Amino acid sequence: MLKAKDQFIEFANHIFLVILIIVAMIMLVTLGGVGFFIAIMQKLVPFSFVGFIFFIIARIHKKRSDVIKRGGIPEENLNYITAMDRVKSFLYTFIPPIAILGIGKYIGGGINPGDLAQSVGIFLIVNIWHLLLFNKNNLERVVFLTNRDEARDMMMICYISMIIFFFSDFKLMDWRTDVLQAVSAFVLMYILHKRLFRRRVK
Repeated sequence: MLKAKDQFIEFANHIFLVILIIVAMIMLVTLGGVGFFIAIMQKLVPFSFVGFIFFIIARIHKKRSDVIKRGGIPEENLNYITAMDRVKSFLYTFIPPIAILGIGKYIGGGINPGDLAQSVGIFLIVNIWHLLLFNKNNLERVVFLTNRDEARDMMMICYISMIIFFFSDFKLMDWRTDVLQAVSAFVLMYILHKRLFRRRVK
């Protein structure tokens, strides 16, 4: 039986495809028909390039996670997380949403509904993932993170960064702003990732 973390990863692997299909259908039916849909597809070319990079990174780390799970690479503890580390990580998760809103306001010309959806979506999903990653149901004050957790966390960073594209306001879409928001979110979450998985074993 899959553990909660594995179930969440499997859910993330499939939900993005479902969202893409739903968004395409909504745009086709409600936002101007085939002509509008084709115009949106043309604007999505830059998104596709950045999204493809995120997707490749996610697949690489998924394969690494699977290899560790099968025993091809020994699973080892990399770091331990204390209660204070959890608090610091939670406070840090406010930074990517604030950055998204800041980029929307000062570079995109103003905060639109897409920016709000992106920031809220990223904040919620990051914290749900961290609840599972840090195993908050564990009564112990210290939780160990492994090299497999590291691979899975990188997968989630890539998937979460692609949320920017799914929650864009397609009527107001400025691909430069959204790409910058996605890359900024990725970089900020990667900084937290490197801190969480630095080698620090008791």
